[in-house]
Amino acid sequence: MNKRREARGVAGLIAFAVVVATALVSPALASNLSHPATYTGSVVTGGTVEFDVTPDGTELTRFAFGELSLPPCGRVRGETLAPVAIVGDTFAKSTGIIRFSGSFPAFQQAQGTLTIQRATKTECNQEVQWTATTPTPPPDETPPETRIVSAPPAVAKQRRATFRFASTEPGSTFQCKRDGGVWNNCTSPRAYKRLPDGAHVFRVRATDAAGNVDPVPAQRRWRIEIS
Repeated sequence: MNKRREARGVAGLIAFAVVVATALVSPALASNLSHPATYTGSVVTGGTVEFDVTPDGTELTRFAFGELSLPPCGRVRGETLAPVAIVGDTFAKSTGIIRFSGSFPAFQQAQGTLTIQRATKTECNQEVQWTATTPTPPPDETPPETRIVSAPPAVAKQRRATFRFASTEPGSTFQCKRDGGVWNNCTSPRAYKRLPDGAHVFRVRATDAAGNVDPVPAQRRWRIEIS
């Protein structure tokens, strides 16, 4: 309820004019967005800006600025919870006491303009620039773990063998090898035919989307004994 009282108070003192949205860059691909994420940044005159991007990268669900210092206009702050559509790489909204615009000129970066007007003081009519970024996630350096889901019995009575396996990380790829062979790309299930009698060993290792390879391949030993 304090926010509502503050909003009414600010609205009585400050009237925000319609933002003149300026195209800061040419339209960019959606890959310029990092979502879902909260972008945080600063305002040139002092203060903060923060907004949230939806998981599909099509809307801002919240845009807020706090403790914006505008001498001789004093301090103002504002927030909107109304969705803001993203078209190309630009967005603009005028809701309640907040009017703002912006764009995504680079991956995980954004910038824009607040246009502010005070009815009784023309010197308060000014544009305020802001910039914001969202943190770059740390690189994935954790290798996946590979496990064999099903395999022949320890002593098999047939010359065929089928192995099913999985990774702890979705989207992993696999390499397999049998006995003294070399690593080759494979998928689950991996089947072998016409195997000779005797001892065998099957190994499989996963590689995740970041390129990390399981350093300890999963393996299964078995024997073929045809009586």
